[in-house]
Amino acid sequence: MKKKYTAVSFEVSRGRFTIGGRMYRTKKQENGLVPVILCHGFMSAAPEMEPYAAALAKAGYCAFVFEFAGGSHGSLSTGETTDMSILTEVADLEAVMDYVKSLDFIDFDRLIIGGGSQGGFVSGLTAAKHPDLVKKLILMYPALCIPDDCRAGKNFDMEYDPQNIPDVIEGKFMKMSGNLPREMIGVDAVDTISSFPGEILLVCGEKDPIVNYSYMTQLVAAVLLKRGCRKLAGSGLEFFPVRDAEHGFKPHEQDWVICRMLNWLEGLTEVLTVDVDILGVDTKAFGVHTVTTIPFNAECSGDWFTGKSRPGSKDVQKRESGKVRECKADYVMDGEDYTGEKCSVHVINRDTGEGWRPFVETDSKALSFLNRGKRVTIAEGGPGGLIIHILSKP
Repeated sequence: MKKKYTAVSFEVSRGRFTIGGRMYRTKKQENGLVPVILCHGFMSAAPEMEPYAAALAKAGYCAFVFEFAGGSHGSLSTGETTDMSILTEVADLEAVMDYVKSLDFIDFDRLIIGGGSQGGFVSGLTAAKHPDLVKKLILMYPALCIPDDCRAGKNFDMEYDPQNIPDVIEGKFMKMSGNLPREMIGVDAVDTISSFPGEILLVCGEKDPIVNYSYMTQLVAAVLLKRGCRKLAGSGLEFFPVRDAEHGFKPHEQDWVICRMLNWLEGLTEVLTVDVDILGVDTKAFGVHTVTTIPFNAECSGDWFTGKSRPGSKDVQKRESGKVRECKADYVMDGEDYTGEKCSVHVINRDTGEGWRPFVETDSKALSFLNRGKRVTIAEGGPGGLIIHILSKP
């Protein structure tokens, strides 16, 4: 299958360092492309972010990945690990931003930056520093714990006295500059990043062993407080915790995150979060055809609607010679919309082999936008069966 994008190498300079990266661009050669710069995590490399960059390019964006000077095990950039600190990585990102701004086919006024782990932390600091330049921020399992780790005198496998930080800190596998903890020891990660006024997508694993999930909930609470919002709805912050995910994402989790990211960039937000509890499975055979009926209960929670399904909710799966021909879940939930009005929401999720296509109908005036426009379903495993995320554009 032919690629729908091109990948081209680039280099920029910052002082004595060379910063190398790759630009992923849609093959449509139009101007005014929206730039997205993605940053890798601690001692990782550009390939960590390349699946996201490729997906963005296919969707029509121009994505950039690069390797931090002295902060990567890759070979695209120069520098030693003792040359790297959080603030040098901020400077590296700023240098890449300057390069992107110089490209005549880019709409720099719509700049998006983001990254994973330490790259997410660096992106958050940079966005807060340049709110006039950065319009949207993508945080994937951001390492908000770094300043606290510095205050505790322990970063990764490196330990030191935070009251007497040496110029070079040695661990089992690498050496690190003492500038990193010196710069970060007085930083409040949550307070600083929550000051960014633009749109934010926060994605993380609920079982992250490296960055405790509590950092994510603290960031959400701080953003809402500073924006004067009581709920995520309408706050400009989209929060997508991935159940059972750890630090970084497995391939199927990465697919969910990419889908969520692309829809967020289109302005879609999560409106219905439906927890499905499977009650049983009944399969009947008719020659080479089989019909499997899966009854379930469903409960919806969230800022937009809360409610429970009526009896008779079911998922019907039709197969021919073992191959799925159609899956259709059909259910009605009764509850309240975000204005407190009683209402019902009818959901039909259908998959004919090309992905789930949700149909939603409601008698709620406040949720009437669900009756029209684009809707997207993202499904993941849940405690009783599945969790269904339905996105729409309010």
